[in-house]
Amino acid sequence: MKTHKVLFLAIFFAFMGCSEKEMIHETKSYPDTLSLSWKHVENQYKGKMMHLGLLTIHNPSDVPLPRDGWSLYFNRFRRLIVDELPDVLDGCHINGDFYMLKPKSSFAPIPPGGKVVLPIVANYWTLNYTDLPMGNYFVFRYPDGHEEFLPVSLTYEPFDTLRIHRTSYDKLPVENPTLRFKRNKKQLCETMNPLETNKPLITPTPFEIQWMDNPVHLSGPVTVIADKSLENEKIYLETVLQKLLQSNDSTDSKSQITLKLDPELTHPEAYRLVWTADNVLEITGSDPAGVFYGIQTLRGLFPPEAELHGVDEMIIQGVIITDYPRFGYRGIHVDVARSFRNTSEIKKFLEVISFYKLNTLHFHLTDDEGWRIEIPGLPELTKIGAFRGHTYDERDHLYPSLGSGPFANDLTSNGNGFYSREDFIEILKVANSYHIKVIPEFDLPGHSHAAVQCMRVRYERLMSQGDSIAAMEYYLLDPNDTSQVESVQKWTNNVVNVCMESTYHFCEKVFDEIIAMYKDANVPLDIIHIGGDEVPQGSWNGSPLCQAFLMEHPDYENADDLARYFSIRLNDMLRQKGLKTAGWEEIASKIEENKRVPDMRMKERKPIAYIWNSVWGWGAENLSYQLANEGFPVVLANVTNFYLDLAYNKDPDERGLYWGAFVDTRKAWEFTPFDVRNCTEMDLYGEKIDLSQAKDFIPLTPEGQQHILGLQGCLWAENFQDMDKFEYMAFPKILGLAERAWSAQPIWEINKNGDLQRKDWTIFAYKVGYFELPRLDAWNVHYRIPLPGWVVEHDTLYANIRFPGLTLRYTRDGSLPTENSPEYTQPVMVEGAVKVTAFTKFHQRQSR
Repeated sequence: MKTHKVLFLAIFFAFMGCSEKEMIHETKSYPDTLSLSWKHVENQYKGKMMHLGLLTIHNPSDVPLPRDGWSLYFNRFRRLIVDELPDVLDGCHINGDFYMLKPKSSFAPIPPGGKVVLPIVANYWTLNYTDLPMGNYFVFRYPDGHEEFLPVSLTYEPFDTLRIHRTSYDKLPVENPTLRFKRNKKQLCETMNPLETNKPLITPTPFEIQWMDNPVHLSGPVTVIADKSLENEKIYLETVLQKLLQSNDSTDSKSQITLKLDPELTHPEAYRLVWTADNVLEITGSDPAGVFYGIQTLRGLFPPEAELHGVDEMIIQGVIITDYPRFGYRGIHVDVARSFRNTSEIKKFLEVISFYKLNTLHFHLTDDEGWRIEIPGLPELTKIGAFRGHTYDERDHLYPSLGSGPFANDLTSNGNGFYSREDFIEILKVANSYHIKVIPEFDLPGHSHAAVQCMRVRYERLMSQGDSIAAMEYYLLDPNDTSQVESVQKWTNNVVNVCMESTYHFCEKVFDEIIAMYKDANVPLDIIHIGGDEVPQGSWNGSPLCQAFLMEHPDYENADDLARYFSIRLNDMLRQKGLKTAGWEEIASKIEENKRVPDMRMKERKPIAYIWNSVWGWGAENLSYQLANEGFPVVLANVTNFYLDLAYNKDPDERGLYWGAFVDTRKAWEFTPFDVRNCTEMDLYGEKIDLSQAKDFIPLTPEGQQHILGLQGCLWAENFQDMDKFEYMAFPKILGLAERAWSAQPIWEINKNGDLQRKDWTIFAYKVGYFELPRLDAWNVHYRIPLPGWVVEHDTLYANIRFPGLTLRYTRDGSLPTENSPEYTQPVMVEGAVKVTAFTKFHQRQSR
């Protein structure tokens, strides 16, 4: 990769005790091309919770890489063990996932065409390529003080799958074709063909479908008649029909679709679709949202190819569909703080999820790595907090994170960008037209490095101007705080001080500006999510202001208990503005005897608790049920089933983290909201869970069920460097979430009937493979194509796939199949190495 000739005039600051100051006397020249490669050696290195890898610097240029004057920067989830660095390197952790390596005087220059292999040790383990360094770049320093940045790629050697087990007790097998074949065979009913009725299959499954004996037709042009209150739905349906039905003005067609409200439909968001006569169709709803979902079901009756080029005429059996959702809250959390998604990308995503009847976007707008929304009057939040690039002091922008690279002016980087006030209002309007509620999240008091740093720059600017009153108005730190803490994501200075009134001035300023945006969009706002999660223990121990506060307020036990004070203050502030407070599970719970339990001191305020930490064996497996049983409103966002950003499975070539689970479409689909024991089989390391030992498990009561508001999938963005990667992790997992959030409770959820579950999964798998994946293809959604399973027995190839409907092709020489390779339709004789891949119906994308 060629050097970007970006000059950076810099005073060399110290990085966390890691000095960049060097005296360079001679003229310097550096390679304009370098690259990196990685080889994983072993986990459990030296018998400890750390791993060893080999980092190779390749120099294909005509210029040596000298022994000094340069540094290598990178982001990585695994902490660098500095004491284990080779003798020729120095290095340090800067903040968050940001690290630096630089040569010692003993480093030998790398000649043209040469390389150097460097052993690197980091904590925990390496399982897939998401664990490797990313966003790598060299900084070259010249005697005149300027710097140049050279981004470099990193390739990795194939992992030895015997060396990626995390611990000695990691029993979870590594993915392979045989494992997939056996799993598919076990989960799918091979004697069952859901397509034999020749009727479309709808996702999510409607409550009731009655098929008539007579066929019905629909051809264009179509007249849509609607109540005045359904103008939005009328416009949407007309837009959809223009795409799905080719208008034929030469016909005598007088097709008509009627949209209206029906007070006899008592469930919120309910609808009835009646299509029993040619060219006459009626959709009624209990409210406009119900009518909208009826339109989406009509859209789902059309074949997927209609989304590409339209059809002349639609012919199906007459049908009456009556439907309503199981849960009123059907959400998806999108983290744009860590990896920014622009307005167009969000609007596309909103339209897709609305088709699957999800109705809430939980919009994670702020975190340590970024602040993504304009707040009038606080320009630093987006001028500094919305951009990441190489810096020594974060006064112009934030540190690179999550592979964002050195250039803060690169708008293709996942680290750069924000929503202007106008952008956000546009998103609100679009979401509202799809009946999607947008819940903004401002993650406080932890996860706040971006806000803290931006307000620090603001403070210093105003203090330099002699305006101390304005400087302190929104300041978020106690200047005399000596607390030394680090978050689980390795951030320092990422917690606001909860004992300063300026912190609450800041929160109120942000809330008031957001409220004004909703008002200007003419979109209702009833909930703000305040985060509240993962505050590092001891965050305010060294704050004189907080120690004084504790002396005056003995109701708070210690400095850590001040997180509750903060939640109460924000809850009261939002209630006065007519809003509800939501937050992660921490805002409604506390630690008692090393377990998280409901905090009854918060019950009267009834914050909406979003449950996330459901890892079996970590002590909070049924916190959600305890909270709901006590009357707290609860949203289930269980990491074990609904953290959609987690890796699909244990495969070194799959992207994604896996700290809480491996999550695929099946995991989301099989979730049993009212008794999670019925979808719990193995722990994080593949050990079978003995539920008979879960004697402390508190079941959900019938009354508690009424406090489960619904389900939410989460798309945290640590490993979404672009929209393709975002969609790869989101789809088709979201389809499993939608099925469980909308469709009626299945019998197997209650009695754990394996045969019924297998039949239901088979129907769902056929729906996904034959209808939804082609539809996503037509919408240009870059979903993950499942890898086929296969075995060769007695020189015969047997193959299958998780979602029947995809085309399987194979080779007999181990090469990657192409569109021209033989199609697998039945067992076939083979010799030699075999490779099978899956191809999509449209665009001919293929699995790896």
